[in-house]
Amino acid sequence: MNFKKSLLFLTGTISTVASVATFVSCGETDKEGKIIRIFDNSFVKDRQAEIEKAKNFDFNTVLLTAGGTVQDKSFNQSIWEAVLEHYDQIEKTTNLDRVSQETNNQSELIGKYKNFLNGNKNVWILTGFQQGQEFPKFLKQTDSNGKKYSDLLAEKKVIIVAVDWDLSKEDKDLIKAGHFISLLYKTEEAGFIAGYASSKFLAYKFPNDEAKRTIAPFGGGHGAGVTDFIAGFLAGIAKYNNDNPTAKVTISDNNINIDTGFISNDKTATFINGIVNKSSLVLPVAGSLTSSVVDAIKKSNKDTKYLIGEIG
Repeated sequence: MNFKKSLLFLTGTISTVASVATFVSCGETDKEGKIIRIFDNSFVKDRQAEIEKAKNFDFNTVLLTAGGTVQDKSFNQSIWEAVLEHYDQIEKTTNLDRVSQETNNQSELIGKYKNFLNGNKNVWILTGFQQGQEFPKFLKQTDSNGKKYSDLLAEKKVIIVAVDWDLSKEDKDLIKAGHFISLLYKTEEAGFIAGYASSKFLAYKFPNDEAKRTIAPFGGGHGAGVTDFIAGFLAGIAKYNNDNPTAKVTISDNNINIDTGFISNDKTATFINGIVNKSSLVLPVAGSLTSSVVDAIKKSNKDTKYLIGEIG
């Protein structure tokens, strides 16, 4: 499955899914069953000069998650597919110059940074807000020879791409100029669009069945990337209900869980099965738990269960 061709908010739109088969589809197909790419690549076509220039750089890229899997149908997967698309654009065919690694615990991150520094990776794509807590610590630590890791990064000309986190000005000063890029999502605005669109979808789908116009958001932790998105999502629902008082949607629970964690286990499986059973539409803002919601929808064997995959 090619995730970025199926979903969501990077283009300001939302895709809900009537079944897992629909969810994992990669795009439209022609009469011969071949997949047709449906995303708009006009931006790429307009920047061919930059792409040609990029072919001269010796990029050796690693993507590191701060929890969960790369193939999470969410943030990590969308970023990884962007990496693969970049290498396709610059016509680098070997797979040796792009790898992805996963962590299950925040405490593993600094060890990973040290390993990368001892290797040949010169572009580090670090996804997840937890890295914003660990990477500054790493910058200030020293190796066995007493040399700061920030200095070693500068010597090796490593480029850091921070996804969903940033550094303070003080910490940025420790990195060689032009070698730190922060990608921050406008999560609250995206959440608002998702909330309004979800409400409109349920009202259209179930115009005469208020009991089925139910939504269940949940989050993996208390970070702003989670809570801002859910806050925007709820505001979008409230706005839709205010605009459409005869077709309101409801949240399935009085309490919204924003502390499920980002790793699937027996506890999260029980929780997710519960909200899928009593909700028509689920919004997980919890990384790889998006996949767990897909599994729960599949097991429910109902064609009136829907998922919003959240990118940012």
